[in-house]
Amino acid sequence: MRPEAAAFEARFAALLGLPMAGAFVPARGGAAAAIAVHRNNALMAARTALEDNYPVVRSMIGGDGFAALALRHIRRQPPSDPRLCLYGRGLATTIARVRPLADWPWLADMARVEWLVVRALFAADARPLPKPPCPAQRWPLAPATGWLASSHPVATLWAAHQPGADWPAAFPDDGELALVTRSDAGVQVTALPSDALPLLEALRAGNTLIGAASALPPAALALLPTLAARGALLPVHGETE
Repeated sequence: MRPEAAAFEARFAALLGLPMAGAFVPARGGAAAAIAVHRNNALMAARTALEDNYPVVRSMIGGDGFAALALRHIRRQPPSDPRLCLYGRGLATTIARVRPLADWPWLADMARVEWLVVRALFAADARPLPKPPCPAQRWPLAPATGWLASSHPVATLWAAHQPGADWPAAFPDDGELALVTRSDAGVQVTALPSDALPLLEALRAGNTLIGAASALPPAALALLPTLAARGALLPVHGETE
């Protein structure tokens, strides 16, 4: 970017009051009203992006509560990418800093799960392997795969807030390992046994199957077919959905 263009963008961001530009620069004269319109449009666009990316969090705290949370987040971490569909990565941190939200201790983890959903939605397509990997080879994770080990039942909570879902009679008392994957049917969030966590971490670290087998307990290795069935691993050619 040419220096004069970068300088213009920095000043315009400052006129809009965006924190990444440094101190707020007040508009003068007839430009004040026009800048106010741009400032409001920028705020509304960022807020709408957060609402789209965090529908469960919004449902949990209500529209007014989420509007206040969104404004706080926008001021703390304004968009830095023109692709607003990818905005909001740090919302969980913003939630953790809002003292009144401490009454909902699972809320920050729900935000983390919803960010994994956003990430999965826009991840690259998985390229099938030509054949099943042998024990001396790696079985890579699919690009959309993510997970969160939470002390709260976030996978069940997420599922209960999906359109048309039945509200469960009771929620699990313990935490859940939430696996986020993407298939032709869309993005799914699945509760997995905690034994799957070391297996997922070993696969992410690039361990071969035989290397994982030598380091992990049998209960973890037994979940490899489950990960494959859920779409967490690169599919094998001819076995895709």
